[in-house]
Amino acid sequence: MGSRSRHPHEKDSSNSKQDTPRHDERTLIPFNLRNEFRRQIADLEKVGIISKSNSQYNTPALFVKQKEKWRLVLDFRKLNEITLTQDFVIPTLDDILHEILGSNYFSALDMKSAFNQIPLHFADRHKTAFSTPDGDKYEFNRLRFGLKNSPKAFQLIAQEVLGDLLHNGALVYIDDIILFTKTINEHFELLGFVLTPEGILIDKDKSVSINDFPVPTDQKQIKSFLGCCNFYRRYIKNFAKRALPLTNLLRKDTPFEWTSETQEAFDDIREAILNPPVLALPDPNAELQRTLHLAVSGQF
Repeated sequence: MGSRSRHPHEKDSSNSKQDTPRHDERTLIPFNLRNEFRRQIADLEKVGIISKSNSQYNTPALFVKQKEKWRLVLDFRKLNEITLTQDFVIPTLDDILHEILGSNYFSALDMKSAFNQIPLHFADRHKTAFSTPDGDKYEFNRLRFGLKNSPKAFQLIAQEVLGDLLHNGALVYIDDIILFTKTINEHFELLGFVLTPEGILIDKDKSVSINDFPVPTDQKQIKSFLGCCNFYRRYIKNFAKRALPLTNLLRKDTPFEWTSETQEAFDDIREAILNPPVLALPDPNAELQRTLHLAVSGQF
């Protein structure tokens, strides 16, 4: 899922209870964990989730162990005190259970780094500032867990993205999507596939969106196109090689230049998805062969 920029989430700053900076000097990072803390901060800055800041706001930064890993956690309680609650209701567990009643097949999809996909409104980023033990200060460019309205904001956008699928075989609870159907064929169709006696086909209705995809004009659109195609890459022999002219344009410091080669790769992948092979399901009782392909460069 690429970063969403159509409607950056805006914390309610103009109507906040008080628009006075909340400042807390605490940065509770144990000495033995500071190298790992620095590494995570560098990673977040590299991918654009945080940026250097000179904000007067300052939120305590903590390092919390979750599932054997240390995670950066911000104590936004003081900031949340002056933030008005967004007027939106997240579905309850009872709502979800009632809607899936009678279904026989279920899939749960967990959206990776969900909040990090939503840009935070420019006018509010400085309010998320925090300091490091080294004296640096950063602020978030993306929605952050712990902000009062983050779950509601993400739920609203996720429901909008699901569109007509919402309540028609799909539900969303913040960063979890639930698919539910009565038959296995309906379930495969919901996932974008058609199950036949010969094997698994791509649902033609889903592949139409690939055919209608406009020619990319920047790196963001290439990422979006490849992201859609990646779901069906099992149907495209040598996908990585065929997509190479497009992925080369995603390299850092590579100028965007659409050439006949990239157009050919773009058309080739679209055509492959529109006319896919049938993928036969393996027979567990038959003799199977395993083939290993090695790409060797250089000489020994």
